[in-house]
Amino acid sequence: MDLENLIVADSEDQDGQKVDKRSVQPQVWTEEQEICILNGLIKFSTKKGIDPLKHKKRFFSYIRGSLAVEEEFTLSQLNDKLKSLQKKFKNNLNKGKGISTPHENRLFELSKKIWGDDIKCVPATTEANIEKFGELGENKIEQVLEQLGEAKRIEFKKEWDELQILELKLTVKRAELVQFQSEIMLDAMMKKFATN
Repeated sequence: MDLENLIVADSEDQDGQKVDKRSVQPQVWTEEQEICILNGLIKFSTKKGIDPLKHKKRFFSYIRGSLAVEEEFTLSQLNDKLKSLQKKFKNNLNKGKGISTPHENRLFELSKKIWGDDIKCVPATTEANIEKFGELGENKIEQVLEQLGEAKRIEFKKEWDELQILELKLTVKRAELVQFQSEIMLDAMMKKFATN
């Protein structure tokens, strides 16, 4: 598609009045693809045991093969779609109104499985403040640690090392639980198929 067809500048109508014509973006996602994305989030999380919203590149690779899209889509486009689906869910949750179409209802039900029906939406000002605060990058931490004494640096390092160990233990425990539940499910399925 030609870029000139997508972006239309201000122009004048027949009477010489200025008309503001917005740039027209092609519709990237169909209703079926929106459903497929949400189902993909649920399946990815179940199969891989990880949060697709925290591992967007891996989810992108996974979902790209699942969607019937005529044109390629980018990770950025997928991220934008995920954000808009989550925003739509939060808005519908806050409104508490009935949903107008069967498609919107299906989106809402799938979104509820992903983002939960007990979400308390954060006011926009709070979200903006969180974004302004940013995060403590390693450079900032190193700058602060340089100003502290050696004893304090050693203490902080020890605490971080202990935290990493706890995180790894938790990861191992989670993997063991997933394995245990998977084995139970496999046994149940094998028994079911053996009786058929």
